[in-house]
Amino acid sequence: MAQTLEGIKLVIVDDEPGILRALSLILASLKCEVTTLSSPRMVLEHIEAGGMPDAIVSDLRMPDMTGIELLFALRFKGVDVPFILMSGHATPQEVASAQGANLTAFLSKPFAPQDLVRELEKICPAAQRAANAH
Repeated sequence: MAQTLEGIKLVIVDDEPGILRALSLILASLKCEVTTLSSPRMVLEHIEAGGMPDAIVSDLRMPDMTGIELLFALRFKGVDVPFILMSGHATPQEVASAQGANLTAFLSKPFAPQDLVRELEKICPAAQRAANAH
């Protein structure tokens, strides 16, 4: 299972260290290259410094900037990588707003690890083709 995730570069952003640690361990065990960041602003800095991921997994509610604000900021900058938003408290309006900015998937917390893996597998072939084209 999840052999298609090997080598995929992921950025995970969440202000809860336990969630970052858990998702990082799961995805690293599937041979993903995982970068964990604790704020959306760090994601923007990471990408500006040349750390372009194949996909971003972001929490919705964080202190300095929401996951939706991060998604809009990335799209405004022309960064169109797959974006998975996760939250235990999202409103339908928030999800609809994110979908308007080309949200790839939404996961409601708590979710099973295989739910995230399944979403990543859906986007993986495109990410691998893009990586092989360089």
